[in-house]
Amino acid sequence: MLEAKNISKIYSLGNKEILALDNVSFRINDGEFVAITGQSGSGKSTLMNILGCLDSASSGEYYIDGKRIDRLSSGRLCKIRSLKIGFVFQNFSLVPTLTAYENIELPLVYRGFSLKKRSERVNEALKSVGMLERRDHLPSQLSGGQMQRVAIARAVAGQPSVILADEPTGNLDRKNTEEVMSLLSSLNKDGKTIILVTHDSRVASRAERIIKLSDGKIDSDG
Repeated sequence: MLEAKNISKIYSLGNKEILALDNVSFRINDGEFVAITGQSGSGKSTLMNILGCLDSASSGEYYIDGKRIDRLSSGRLCKIRSLKIGFVFQNFSLVPTLTAYENIELPLVYRGFSLKKRSERVNEALKSVGMLERRDHLPSQLSGGQMQRVAIARAVAGQPSVILADEPTGNLDRKNTEEVMSLLSSLNKDGKTIILVTHDSRVASRAERIIKLSDGKIDSDG
């Protein structure tokens, strides 16, 4: 369960302050599929960074599984990210010199998994997204849709409870968008909490709940 209480975020640009989030409050229960939408500048990327423990709020409280984490050290936040959250990004964020297998394996190496356990996790993740036969391909040898499937496999290989997807279909055509959204829906049916950040209303409609932001505030939640 994720809970934001009166979250605000202020950025300082020289002598000017930008209010990116303004007293945002909501709760996302385990197993939900939630889309966060809004126009450019609405605050959705800022909110995603806070939910993913990539950034901290200027004020307010943030809880994961009932524990307040907004005051934790960067090291503790890094550990929470590693254990609890899997990330999928618009630009895939794959290392170009590593194969699909190696890209998925890399975070598991940092977490200290044994070679046997890494192999089990990576092959299972590749199989779950239909990319096992492409395990030895470099990103440059894959299509956009295939790269995003590898990115999803990397996100789930660590077995996080939450998947944070930031515009995961932004660089994909309609066919690959449908494939990626089907994968995310399948992960949600398997019990993963999915938080999808998107400006595309058609993509957002695949979620069970839509939180719409406008000028840093929640415009609607339903």
